[in-house]
Amino acid sequence: MDIDAHLVWPLERIIDAEDDEVFLINKKDYYTNFFIASKKGHPLLKKALELITQNIEQRRLDLGIYGMTGPLALNKAIGDSEVKKGLYKYTCVQGSFTNEYFQYMDKPRGKWTHVKQEDLLKKEKDAI
Repeated sequence: MDIDAHLVWPLERIIDAEDDEVFLINKKDYYTNFFIASKKGHPLLKKALELITQNIEQRRLDLGIYGMTGPLALNKAIGDSEVKKGLYKYTCVQGSFTNEYFQYMDKPRGKWTHVKQEDLLKKEKDAI
């Protein structure tokens, strides 16, 4: 769950013991990535992580942050797979902290929305 999100109900009312996963959708049936619950080693999360890693390694800045590491990457990994889904507004609400100052006190205007696309990843010479 994103740090600026909060649950609407306790987890035991959202996730059943037999669930392998819970992915949230918005009102347009689009998967979000601010709350994901799954059993260890879930194949769709593994696929999403592989896709995200590949996007970063290939410096796919043309995808923007949503496509490179965000919900577009998650949606691509899920594809047509059948998963348990919950509507976000009944499960988890994102954006609880709307004041960017408190989210990014150490780096004013440090939120990814304020960064030029080409600066989203460290330059190769600056990478660890």
